[in-house]
Amino acid sequence: MHLFSSAIFGHVYQPNGCQASVYSCDLSLPNLGEHSDSIPQHVMLRFSAGRKNYTASLHTLPNNIPTLYGGRPWTYEAGIFLFRCTLNDKQGAGTAVFWYRYSGPSPAVMPLSLPILKEPHLRTENLFPLVVDLKDRECSCSALVGGKGSALALMTSLDKNQLSAVIPPGFCVTVAALEMQMQQNSQLQGAVAALQFECSAGRELGVIQEQCTKTVALFESTAVCEAVSCEVSSHLQNLLDSVCEPHLFAVRSSAVGEDTEDLSSAGQNKTLLGVCGELTNLLEAIQSCWASLYSLQSVQYRRQFGQPVQVGMGIVVQQMVPADSAGVLFTWHPSTGDPRQMLITANFGLGESVVSAQVEPDTVVLERDRTGRVVPKESICGNKGHRVIMSAKGGLMAEPLQNEKGSQLCLTEEEALRVGRLGLQLEQMFGGPRDIEWAISNGQIYLLQSRPITSFDSWSKFELLHEFDDPIITDTEFLTTANTGEVFPGLMTPLTQSVTRRAADLSVRHQFPDRPGYYYSANVITASYHAMFNVFNSLLVSVGSEVTLGEKVVDLALYGHPVTTLELLQLSAERNGVVGSLGKLYVVLDMVKNTLFRKQVLQQAEKLTHEFLLDCQSYNKAEDLYSCISNSFKYLDEVSNCHGKSSKISVFTQVIAVSILTEGREELTAEHYSDMGLLLSSCSDLVSAGIPVALEDLASSIIATDKARDFCTVLPSEAVHWLEENYPSVATKLQRFLDKYGHRCIKEFELMTETWGMNPEILLKTLQTMVQNAVTDKFQKTTTKQVTDKELLLQLKTVKKHGTRVVLGWLLPLCRSAVWQREANKDCYITIIHQLRLAYRHLAQLMVKEGRIPDAQLMFFFTHYELGVLLQTRDPVLITKALHRRRYQHEWKQLAFPEIIRGLPVPVSKEPLKASGGSGTVGVRLQGTPVCSGTVMGRACVVRSLEQIGELTHGDILITHSTDVGWSPYFPLLEGVVTELGGLISHGAVVAREYGLPCIVGCQDATRIFSTGDTVLLVGAMGTVERINKYKDQKATASD
Repeated sequence: MHLFSSAIFGHVYQPNGCQASVYSCDLSLPNLGEHSDSIPQHVMLRFSAGRKNYTASLHTLPNNIPTLYGGRPWTYEAGIFLFRCTLNDKQGAGTAVFWYRYSGPSPAVMPLSLPILKEPHLRTENLFPLVVDLKDRECSCSALVGGKGSALALMTSLDKNQLSAVIPPGFCVTVAALEMQMQQNSQLQGAVAALQFECSAGRELGVIQEQCTKTVALFESTAVCEAVSCEVSSHLQNLLDSVCEPHLFAVRSSAVGEDTEDLSSAGQNKTLLGVCGELTNLLEAIQSCWASLYSLQSVQYRRQFGQPVQVGMGIVVQQMVPADSAGVLFTWHPSTGDPRQMLITANFGLGESVVSAQVEPDTVVLERDRTGRVVPKESICGNKGHRVIMSAKGGLMAEPLQNEKGSQLCLTEEEALRVGRLGLQLEQMFGGPRDIEWAISNGQIYLLQSRPITSFDSWSKFELLHEFDDPIITDTEFLTTANTGEVFPGLMTPLTQSVTRRAADLSVRHQFPDRPGYYYSANVITASYHAMFNVFNSLLVSVGSEVTLGEKVVDLALYGHPVTTLELLQLSAERNGVVGSLGKLYVVLDMVKNTLFRKQVLQQAEKLTHEFLLDCQSYNKAEDLYSCISNSFKYLDEVSNCHGKSSKISVFTQVIAVSILTEGREELTAEHYSDMGLLLSSCSDLVSAGIPVALEDLASSIIATDKARDFCTVLPSEAVHWLEENYPSVATKLQRFLDKYGHRCIKEFELMTETWGMNPEILLKTLQTMVQNAVTDKFQKTTTKQVTDKELLLQLKTVKKHGTRVVLGWLLPLCRSAVWQREANKDCYITIIHQLRLAYRHLAQLMVKEGRIPDAQLMFFFTHYELGVLLQTRDPVLITKALHRRRYQHEWKQLAFPEIIRGLPVPVSKEPLKASGGSGTVGVRLQGTPVCSGTVMGRACVVRSLEQIGELTHGDILITHSTDVGWSPYFPLLEGVVTELGGLISHGAVVAREYGLPCIVGCQDATRIFSTGDTVLLVGAMGTVERINKYKDQKATASD
């Protein structure tokens, strides 16, 4: 103890990711809890770490102190204390653990550990036998005899005094026997190959079922080859010589991968009971078991869990036990997973009536303590009705139970306890909870099967929802869905989280190279499959003591309204420190340098896009394509970094422009917002804004034909073919559009989304609406109006000085260039993402063809890393997890998070507001940030999810959460735009300004206040939207 009385070890971990070792401390261990009864209630602690001094005041909480004991017998004890802590001026809590030697009383020592049952390792160069006895060492290898046979052989290898049960004698027909059977029968090989082809080609279930039926029939009708037959005959004779009559046997399939920790496969393949001990009968049973491996049920089960169609199978042949009673033991309660309770279900006779649910069995619940003592807890007599027994002629038969016997428990209390103690032994030897089939005959317990219980390892819905959540370090964490709500709207799939969201996080991290290197995503984080910005780790890294004009402009660019407060600055300063004058100067100079070299950033992005050649169709093996995709991430990360730089430059130019625009005034007004939107409206030739122009041109070409009305009646899925047949020139123009913009779409950062090039139906549906409403003339008038820079500067309302206009006239091209280059960088970014999207889809097809996943769409519910593991291991647990993620996807899509989040993210309701003055009130007005002036009154179309996008009609005012480039086709139909998220350079703002649509952003709760069909007044210059008439009121008026 004295050797360690001055030991100092520890570290301080800051919320900003910095970590420092403790190098001095005044803690004296001899004065702090030298004995368990002398632990102080209050401790003062002073220490130094990272060139800072700390003072900690600890107060233990008055509660029951849990004590843990260890050793056999107990030799030490540990007390766990909870305490409140004040570290400098910060409040917190923690735990302290005090360890002491223990010499007091101890419970009875548990029995010595039983041997751990493990499979032996067989040398692959050895020739595998065709048949092995359960006592042979080789029979313990699951790769040779399957999971069921391996478990029986392992238990058979125990000494009699190590296991309180008997394993019926028998032998196993090995995997090598099935391989030889197929090698000597080309028809069997052809049938299995045909079945594999039908499965890998994604045929309909009826086609697969037909081939399964043919394969099963062929296996059943093909005699066992001579080599295997001879081996079976020899082992059968040895078995008959060693057992008493009746010579009836159980013949059970034992597929490789069956009865394992990861995959149960219970009941998927055939078991035959009561097989007469003649060679002919036994060989027919073996043929039937082999055939069951290719039944539709068995094949589909393997496909569902990513296992190959063709797998190895062993067959267990065991003497049948004339059981007085039999059943199943679960060493953990199967319903609750409680390890303290064991559940027995049993009936008179053979256990077949229990496992096949022919009767209502007796139920016995046992309880055990940590010493291994088992006691009865509850016994329930089932309505058994009959029992199953062996027939002397072979097979099984049902025998009715007499009334008095049917109302009796089939197990005595002592027998139930013996079965329970046997379960404890097996659980310890196999290292986990077991599902055990047993029988009792003449007082002796027989072990028939023992498999792991796999259901306890499944993930709960809550665990799956939060499995990818990034850590929230403090309860004062400041998160936002602004910007990320536009880039990653709604739910992300696991694949997207691990690829594009990861790249976005790295991009933000690259913009702050002096920040500590986190081992987790700390900038663009994940919570419940939704993306969020951690503001303190990114936007508010370099702050002063006052809210500056630059921070207000950043708020406008990101949120569309003021957010940063003195409180947030103080919290950021506590985490990241306050930036002095030199630090601010360095930040400004760095941004000036980046702005001057902005063209090089775009050139680098274009170079990366040009060099990124992922010819996924040339790959025929999933593993090779996966490796290629992994190696291509460097391109994704670099182009993401280019986009991050261009976004930063664009915001910086806006800060400069607003600083000049305000002429020294610190407070921003709606007129400032409107003037800034006016300046940015001169940004033309943007990639996203060019999409509706091209669509307008397509619509004009169709309207100019004599079959425009016919085009509107064609199904969108057939419209491309219709254009090719009737107007090839328009079809060519459509193809040019898809060649240029086919990689864009709604939710274009989501890898599961189909782009316009992959599925052009959404574009054609919009084209049909445009043609039907003949909106072209109106749209052309909006887009053809040109304003000179001089005229634009004269329209600014807040500028009072001539010199300001002169400076803005010089700065205007810089702002345009920054916005244009940001859009061009993003297009390069999306191009590479689209190439990865196509590569993953081809990878999915290859994995389906190789039988690694059940269907191609499941691809998106794995992470990239999990796909790599799956290609190496065919792990069925990953398949199960992905299936569950997909199952809950629709429910999780309903989750929504507020724009501003403090601490842990908590979902909010997306339902319309019911409160007074809310959704049902005429005259309600909401304030947002104006980004494009103009006044319009019309029908509101509230789109809360992508499924509602079809409700848009010509002349609507769109009210939605956010937009991205995938919404561009709908802009020709609109009269105005209102979004809850978005800033001055968000997609909705950029396109609305390009075409003169009144637009406001940052209008919180707009989708919950307004309803589709309301008549609303949108005043772009003031940033307001107001309900003039409620939709229901309009219906009532019409009926009157």
